[in-house]
Amino acid sequence: MSSRFSLMSRYEHSLDDKGRLALPVKHREELLKSGRPEEVVALPLETGGLVFYPHESWQAIEADLRKIIDSDEREKALDFYMGNAERLSIDKSGRVLIPQRQRLSLLREVEVRGALYKIVVSNRPLDFAVRAASFTNVRLGDINPDIIKGLPL
Repeated sequence: MSSRFSLMSRYEHSLDDKGRLALPVKHREELLKSGRPEEVVALPLETGGLVFYPHESWQAIEADLRKIIDSDEREKALDFYMGNAERLSIDKSGRVLIPQRQRLSLLREVEVRGALYKIVVSNRPLDFAVRAASFTNVRLGDINPDIIKGLPL
């Protein structure tokens, strides 16, 4: 993935009556560093919600898909990623119109979080205790050491 941008932080936002989501200003500023800051590729999460991939991140996913040699695995991956993905435009006000089929699992109140090379949109936790519990359940020791090798901690 590209190191030109770094998406981080958590924000609480609401979908408007037309199904548009205003992206946080900090995320929009980071998207300006990507190849096409006026669009993202949306992919639904199995747990509900969406992931927005900036252009460069999506290009890396497409490149990885092209490298899959096993035809059965390739077809499964292509079906999931390419079959469920949708390019979305970001308007001049920083809003993304989420298509009806992709917002079925979303409530009006959502949480928008940066996750380095992607933006995750999910339903807002009901209260702070739920959010704190979901964060503190993950400990550094629970993460595969191969994944965090070389990361500054």
